Amino acid sequence: MGSSGWAMYMKIFVLRSRKDRIAAMTTDKTGITKKGQQTREKIFQAALGLIKERGYEQTKLVDICKAAGIASGTFYHHFASKQDILVEYVKEESRDLMNYYESLPKESYAEAFLQVMDYQAIYFERKGTEFVATFYSIMLLSNNSIYNYGEFSLFSIIYDCFEKGQKQGEFTGQFTPGYMFELAIGLLYTITSFWCIYSSGVDMRQDIRGRMENLLEILRPTG
Repeated sequence: MGSSGWAMYMKIFVLRSRKDRIAAMTTDKTGITKKGQQTREKIFQAALGLIKERGYEQTKLVDICKAAGIASGTFYHHFASKQDILVEYVKEESRDLMNYYESLPKESYAEAFLQVMDYQAIYFERKGTEFVATFYSIMLLSNNSIYNYGEFSLFSIIYDCFEKGQKQGEFTGQFTPGYMFELAIGLLYTITSFWCIYSSGVDMRQDIRGRMENLLEILRPTG
């Protein structure tokens, strides 16, 4: 390679190295640039503002894009659908639930479970029937299965209560923690679905507490 060839090679090498350094400074470990993170957050906040103001069903994608000042292509670069906004929101808010659970005493995982159910009932009441109904619809009709323990704090907490409570002898060894988890989630879904349909005649908080206490009685060791 002649001197001019080496000079060109070194120029390209330096330019590429500089480009890589800049990319490393502006990109996090997930591969999203800081500008991309800011755009995603802007879309997310714009969508939440509209959902709180108009409700989920009345918030259209075109309205979200307009509020965020972006094109629809930019939206789809960051979110697959409007549903993803709601799922992401619940994931974000579920961190508060995890913090609450971690603050609870663990002498009894059965009692911790009931405290978490009380917390969740208050959360549902605060969000309202439309929010809860929409969220459950998304969970049931999308790939975000309600039986994916690690996806949301509520589910991982319930599983944790049954797994560790069983080790402490609070729950029967006849069932696996996963099966007890499914019983609790199925019961919670049934109660909240009924509340979404007949909200005026249902005391959801009291209903959840009473039925979950009954479930725990069934799951206690018999020997």
